[in-house]
Amino acid sequence: DLAIPAIHGTALWDYDNTLCGALSNDCGNGNCGIYANLELGIRPSCPAEHSRSRIDFKSEIYPGDNRTRKHMASLEVKYDGKVISKETEDVKVWLSNAKQPERAEAACMRVNPGASYTKQPSVACTTRIIKEQQQQQHKNKQSSNKSVNVLSILIDPISRTQFLRSLPRTTALLEEKHFFRFDKYTVVGANSGPNQAALFSGVPLTNGRNGISSSASHGKPGTNATRTQWIWDELRSSGYVTFKAEDGCIENSNMIQSLKPNVTHGSALHRMFCYSFDRPNCLGEKLAAEHLFDTAEKFIDAYSGEQPWAAFLSLTDSHEDSLSMIQILDDVMHKFIS
Repeated sequence: DLAIPAIHGTALWDYDNTLCGALSNDCGNGNCGIYANLELGIRPSCPAEHSRSRIDFKSEIYPGDNRTRKHMASLEVKYDGKVISKETEDVKVWLSNAKQPERAEAACMRVNPGASYTKQPSVACTTRIIKEQQQQQHKNKQSSNKSVNVLSILIDPISRTQFLRSLPRTTALLEEKHFFRFDKYTVVGANSGPNQAALFSGVPLTNGRNGISSSASHGKPGTNATRTQWIWDELRSSGYVTFKAEDGCIENSNMIQSLKPNVTHGSALHRMFCYSFDRPNCLGEKLAAEHLFDTAEKFIDAYSGEQPWAAFLSLTDSHEDSLSMIQILDDVMHKFIS
């Protein structure tokens, strides 16, 4: 899992080759080890080797652009500042939509160990939002009713007390901005599936975790006109553009694999987070949560002022036993909410 050692009592974890050997294959180059600060908590960072790689989309491409682009032609790929113009055995490029590169919203590169490059793999990823064409019926609906935008940030799992203790900067910012705290909010099920289903549909699951995608409480398509819908389905039918993603590659995820949300954007990120992983929870030189928040910000910027939007972000970093990983979210969450 994503677990890293927690700080207990007055013990201070520092660079330790014994632990390092169990966690990484890169001990000899100083790219591993445990670092902690008793006052600030654990502040892990992503391996420095990944900073040598960089990948970017060359331009934004919108629907109706019929130019044929090969995947390398639509990307700017660099290693140590030098442009790489083609794939080799040492350099591989991935797109979330290889058949239609102009429609891809995520791209990654990997420089494998080889004589010409690095001794350790170096990974970089990037994302973009390709705007969907706005339907006329949605425009008319918006003109008659002023819609509000929706942002949901879910940390799964975490208690209220652990949130306050582990995310002090984010907590202070929420209080400063006068966010309302629902102190009586509580769970309705034994695990994430039923609780998320109740949160995002208003109806608890009848068959537990196994009933997420076909729960009788939600009816079957075409058999019940009044069946309960997921909130993102309701919003999309009301003219919203929607985004939903989580910051991890978890194949049995209740948020992604089981609920199978029909949203405008977000599916590319799940495939991207499955491209690579490095401790503590990194994709390349950036935390997975940073990629998630960056893409959500691009989504919001793309549609703000033009069409109502709803974004559902799920953070899985606290799915570990040490209760330490959650601390790495404080700075990135504070920056995003700010």
